[in-house]
Parts: sequence; C-alpha cells; structure tokens
Amino acid sequence: MVQGAGRWASRATRWVVVAVGTTVSVTACTGGGPEPGPASRLASPIWAPPTAPSTASASPTPSAPTEPAKPASWTTGDDEAAVDAAAYFLDLYNYVIATGDLTEWDALADPECQFCTHTHDDVTSAFSTGGRLEGGRLTAAEPTLVGYSTTLHIHAVQFSYVTEPAALVAADGSTTASSGSESGYAVVDVGFIGDRWILVETAARDEPVAPETEAR
Repeated sequence: MVQGAGRWASRATRWVVVAVGTTVSVTACTGGGPEPGPASRLASPIWAPPTAPSTASASPTPSAPTEPAKPASWTTGDDEAAVDAAAYFLDLYNYVIATGDLTEWDALADPECQFCTHTHDDVTSAFSTGGRLEGGRLTAAEPTLVGYSTTLHIHAVQFSYVTEPAALVAADGSTTASSGSESGYAVVDVGFIGDRWILVETAARDEPVAPETEAR
C-alpha cells in the first residue's frame, strides 16, 4: 500500500485525466511485494485556476464512451487479478471523467480514499452545471505489482502513464480551464473484499516505485 498518500503537493496544474473509450491494456506484471515508499503527489482531478480562459465555442461533445466491463478475474484475489482490477479502475476513472456517471465509482471506492472523494466532488461540480471535461486521454502501460500488505490485504499496482491536454468546458461551450499533457507513474492501491475489488487509493509519482519483497 502506498504510504504518505495524504501528503499534498502544491501544483500549478493538477492531474486531470479525461478519456473517451480508453482501454488500459495489461500485458505483464511482476511478483508482489510490500508497501512502496511515499508517493510524491496524490493524483487528483481538481482544477487549478483557469489557464487562458476562452469564450470561443468548443468542439462538439464526442459520443459517450461505453462503461468498462469488469475483468474475468474480478472475483479472484490473487496477484494477477489485482493487476486486472487496477487496470479496470483506471478505465472506470476515465469513463467517469468523460461521462459524469459516478454509479460504479461510488460503489467501489473505499470510504477513506481521498482520490476517490475528490474525483466524485470534481465530476459532480463539472457536470451538475451542464459542463463537461474534454481531452486528456490517458495512455497507461507497464503494469507492475510493486507492493502487497499482508496485514491489510492490499495490492499496489504501478503503471506508467501519459495524458493528452484537457479542458473544462462550460454549459455555454466556453473553455473555463485547461491542463497540459502530463506523464509519470500512477500507483493504484486495490483491496480484495469477499468477492470483489475496491479502490483504496491512487497516487501519481514522478519516479517509479521499485518492487519489494514481503513474506506472503
């Protein structure tokens, strides 16, 4: 599990991920380990003060993406299933940001997950007034299991990621805030409870976490 995820770093532009039909492809993973070191910044979709606001009409709203399906390993609690679950939550996050549909997000988020709470609040704020989020397509790769807590039964899965520029569009079509492209590493903490996975926390880092070993 990621330690120190509650430490916030001040940033001019916050991490905003918007995707239209994005699928995170999981191609490989390494063996599990214990809890990785402190995250450099908590991944958050909170918008910073508007950058170069525009009153020009934005491009038409793209077709709504399809809600991602849960992986076949969803009811299994092993390491491979943890990687699948983490990839699913990235897809679900992208879907939520693109559509404003928080149904599954809220159902699968741990109550103590700060990233989950801020995502909920920001998506609600953007879509409740008739606005939307555009751009910011997320490309994730190199899934790696970097940590496992035997006490809390939480897996930490790391991805490298790159996002396209994103924009917050108001109901009248004007752009009220924007964000440039970002890249780095996202560490997704997932926990297996009963017969399903939950999202425990997500943190963005500038440098990758090295997998560690813990007795299982």
